[in-house]
Amino acid sequence: MAGMNDQYDRCAAMVRQLNEELGWGLSSEEQQTYRDQLCTHLPDACTDPKLRAMIICYHQDHVLVQALHDSRHRAYDEAWQMWMTQVVAILKRAGLAWSSDAAVDLDDLVQIARVELVRSIASFQYQSRFSTWAYRVVVQSVQRYIRDSQALKRAVHPDSLEHLPEHDAPGYRGDYLEAHVDGCLLLERIMAFLAAQPDTRLARIFHLWAVNDHSTEEIGRLVQLSPARTRALLAQARALLRAHPDICQWNDPPEP
Repeated sequence: MAGMNDQYDRCAAMVRQLNEELGWGLSSEEQQTYRDQLCTHLPDACTDPKLRAMIICYHQDHVLVQALHDSRHRAYDEAWQMWMTQVVAILKRAGLAWSSDAAVDLDDLVQIARVELVRSIASFQYQSRFSTWAYRVVVQSVQRYIRDSQALKRAVHPDSLEHLPEHDAPGYRGDYLEAHVDGCLLLERIMAFLAAQPDTRLARIFHLWAVNDHSTEEIGRLVQLSPARTRALLAQARALLRAHPDICQWNDPPEP
């Protein structure tokens, strides 16, 4: 309790100092609101320079962040309309205004970034400007989508089923693809097809590998099979998917 009171006192003193120093013109009630809101975001070890920077970021961005975070806020639609133009600019600046999937255009990528911003905004802690934080979220979410959608296509339609790595390292697949790869339709079709196979383990093993990003060793432990047997079943699942005409057609690039 004493530690929390110390944080409140430090934060209140810094808000008061910055209000006077930078001429913010905050009332006593507004200063108290700044303190109360910021103390929920302060890290355990927060130096005075860090505290000062966080308060300044909060002052500059909290109105926008609150509008984006609360769908009932009167400025919610206006704030998101403005930020969607920012997302387009970010994607173009980062060289990400494209997709290898002909069915996915820039508007789709913008919506993917928006979904991730909505999902992540509650974790924004004012430790940087909102624009800096949002830039990272936008770029990483679209990079992840592009990487994972390509990875799923490779998983379904590989060049060779004879070269599954013995210890395939996770990292290029991820659960983000489940939310975004072509509106989940491809993944749903894959899982329904595998679940209908006589060996019901195929669906779970493929899901653990392609969606949950587990290695074959990790999957083997989860399904209580040896790594070799797990790899064999994974290869069987991929072979079945490769032979499925609708799924293969979904993953084939369109004819020029």
